[in-house]
Amino acid sequence: MRKTGALKQLYANLTADQEQAVVAAGMGDKWQAAKKLIGVRTTMEDALTGLLGKDLRGDIGTKASLAIRNLAKGDAKGFRALQQDIPSPRIRREVVATSLRDAFSQGSRKENEFHLPGFVDWYQGLKSSGTLPMMERELGGRTSANLRNLFTVSQAVRQARESSIQTGRLNAFIKQFDADGGVLDKIYRHGKGALATTILGHIPVVGPTLSYGAVAGMAAKEAARPARSVAADRLLASSEFRSVVKQAKGARLSEKGQQVVNQKMETRIANSPAWKSFYRTLTREEKQAIARVGIIGWFSGEADGTEY
Repeated sequence: MRKTGALKQLYANLTADQEQAVVAAGMGDKWQAAKKLIGVRTTMEDALTGLLGKDLRGDIGTKASLAIRNLAKGDAKGFRALQQDIPSPRIRREVVATSLRDAFSQGSRKENEFHLPGFVDWYQGLKSSGTLPMMERELGGRTSANLRNLFTVSQAVRQARESSIQTGRLNAFIKQFDADGGVLDKIYRHGKGALATTILGHIPVVGPTLSYGAVAGMAAKEAARPARSVAADRLLASSEFRSVVKQAKGARLSEKGQQVVNQKMETRIANSPAWKSFYRTLTREEKQAIARVGIIGWFSGEADGTEY
């Protein structure tokens, strides 16, 4: 300890001597600027050490994912440390968004594949523990709204599955909601494995391993979202779309009764502004399929040969 103290004192004396020499040479301003840069570098080194460990070989994504999982359990210690170690709001936002893939796939047998029950449990954990606002402040209003909409619909689908749901198209709509080629696939057109990236599409999402190099190289500008993704967000958030999910839950009806309900839901969606905007983004083949089997039939996979 004495040697360390002596070395620090020697360094301080040398620094003072250097400063006097530089000022005498008329370069005092440049000396002060250099000292500020050294201070910035030291701050960055301290932050990186907190994120990656002393050898700077850790994985930021691993720490962020663990922090986000624990946040749903009411443990915000890791998340607060992440906020402190990444001072840039933009980069912190991108790190958090990237790590959300684990929340989307929680409980799934396949990596990065959307798993509806796990996602609902994770989001409900954030709500119940009171930590949801912490997450939303980092992600921003648009992304928070997208996640909220996905949770609301996913929770309703889960509840419908656990109840006595109707047969026919509405039953298929619920069963196929998060299946390959199902409702979410048709809305976002990227598959379950890419749902997180699509939902968070206006935030640059990197991976699978989030190293310091990946963070340092993140784009400064938000990625432009295609028209279909924007329209998909609005459709998922619409009351008309949610009404189909709610209608699927309840007592079984006769075949004629089911046809009446199906037609009512079909008409309600078809007349909604959200559906009309979404429909304009579809391909010719998709529009032809809808013309054959209807909106709910298309969502339910009837055009793909799925039986209900």
